[in-house]
Amino acid sequence: MPNSPQISRWRPPPADRGLLHEMCHQYNAEVLHAQDCSGSSKAYHNKVFKAAAEAHGLIVSRSDKYGWSHTEPGDKLIEWLIKNDVQEIMMSRNDVTGPRIGGSGNAANGGTKTSGATKGHYRRYVCPVCGMIARTTKDARLICGDCLAPMTEN
Repeated sequence: MPNSPQISRWRPPPADRGLLHEMCHQYNAEVLHAQDCSGSSKAYHNKVFKAAAEAHGLIVSRSDKYGWSHTEPGDKLIEWLIKNDVQEIMMSRNDVTGPRIGGSGNAANGGTKTSGATKGHYRRYVCPVCGMIARTTKDARLICGDCLAPMTEN
C-alpha cells in the first residue's frame, strides 16, 4: 500500500501535523530524557529530534535557522493512520479525559467501559501488556498510548 493513490492524496490537517511534531519533543523529554533542541534560543532542532521524528514516521528536513525542524508525515505513518481510521487528533485543556484519537478503527474504539466514579475519587486503569497506569474521574474506555492495547480497570 505504500504507493497507493489513497496515501498520496491524504494528509493530516496542519494542526495534527504540528501535534505529531510536538509529540516527538514530548517523547524525547519524558521517555528518552534527551535534549532535542539546542542553541541560545533552544529552538535549533538537533539530531536527537531528527532521530525520534523519523522513528515515529515523520519525514524530517533541515532549515538553516532551526535545524531539523521541518516535518511531514511519511507514507508508513499515513498508512497506519488510514488503516486505523484516524481522522483527527482532538485536544482540549478543559477535558479531564485527556487527548483522544478520533476515528472508528481499533485504536479509537478499544478499552473497557466502566461505571462512573463518585465525585473526588479516581478510577485506575492498567495496560495488561506493558503495565502503564492511567487515572480518570469519569467513565472511560482507554487505550494504552505505548502499545495500543485496551486498558482495564484495576
